[in-house]
Amino acid sequence: MLRIRWWQVGALCPGLMALVLVCDTLGRFVASDLIAFRTWEAALEQGLQLVPGHFKPKVEVRVHGAYGDLANMGNMRFMREYHDEELRTDELGFRNSYDIFDTQYGGVVLGDSFVVASSLPEGETLPIRLSQIANAHFYNAGGSGGLLMPDEAMTLAATLKMQPGVVVCELLERFARLSPPSGKKKTIVPFWAKYLQHAAPGGAADPIVPWLVSARVKLSPENSPMTVLSERLVKRFKNGKLQPNTYANRVVHATLQNGDQMLFLPEDLEPVGDVNKISAAWAKYFEWYNNSLKQKGWKLVVCLVPNKYTVYGPIIEPPAEALPGVALNDRIAEQLESAGITVVNLTHHLRTQAAEGLAARKYVYWRDDTHWNAVGIDVAAEDLRKYVTNHDVPDARVD
Repeated sequence: MLRIRWWQVGALCPGLMALVLVCDTLGRFVASDLIAFRTWEAALEQGLQLVPGHFKPKVEVRVHGAYGDLANMGNMRFMREYHDEELRTDELGFRNSYDIFDTQYGGVVLGDSFVVASSLPEGETLPIRLSQIANAHFYNAGGSGGLLMPDEAMTLAATLKMQPGVVVCELLERFARLSPPSGKKKTIVPFWAKYLQHAAPGGAADPIVPWLVSARVKLSPENSPMTVLSERLVKRFKNGKLQPNTYANRVVHATLQNGDQMLFLPEDLEPVGDVNKISAAWAKYFEWYNNSLKQKGWKLVVCLVPNKYTVYGPIIEPPAEALPGVALNDRIAEQLESAGITVVNLTHHLRTQAAEGLAARKYVYWRDDTHWNAVGIDVAAEDLRKYVTNHDVPDARVD
């Protein structure tokens, strides 16, 4: 991939190098949503690696004309589904916009970007849909770092003064194909726990710490706006017309049976390893996870989310011959049930909804993105309904 970097330009012209260096430095302190193509990147603490995927606390990011990650990866402008995005975070850096310290909770939803759902309004995310069903708030604790460990989840619960309720753990097939994290490994102290004194009501305020953290993030190499803008300029030329689109092989471009086009992540088409071995490892992991939560009086519900290709593979042209994700999710669900763990496997319901909505072009995932949309989230909320309504959650009105 060709990237124009300021020091390469500067090798040809020292004066221009100095100018670009100044612009690059000053640009880092401009609102990141001005150059981001969606709110996810703008809200992440890119340079701070204490907790991968942690958002900046108390920020409000808006991006007009946002589009999907796959359209961006493959440089396919014709596939972009433009929409406006808004992402607001709470004092702990998670996607919640209400007063988190003065709320009665029914539980918490852990997971990755599918829980955050940055491409959708906050009212259409899975935690809010479950909150509406249970009539008690479900805290959104999603992030790109994946599931919090049990001790981290319980630290979060204690911080928010939650009564024992339901912990919904979303597990995406893409990560289920990998080995689960080691439960024996001591987990790191979460970023939001380390700086709770700056967020919790009545906490001691020390403005220098947040300022130093912010400066470190903004000055990190990953947050160079000049690099972002230069790559976009290159993509303008490598659009398949002026020059060959060398980014196209980063995504899989397929046609659905209704004639519409859809993009997929290439690794989601790859074979799965030993299904029995992988599922047994996840069963062992969630058995440990479940026991850790039960000691505190919490109920665990594991929610298995299939990859986009596992859902739409049967209805592309030609139909996919093998979809190993189906067997993997089914086997994990069987193993968890045998271990006495509550599990909701969304694979078959999402596949049915995708097939039924094809004629009306009612999709459950964005066509230009790896993530599900509001329709897909409604499917998940429907399947999880009995586990958040039959459990003894605090009765509280949800705005």
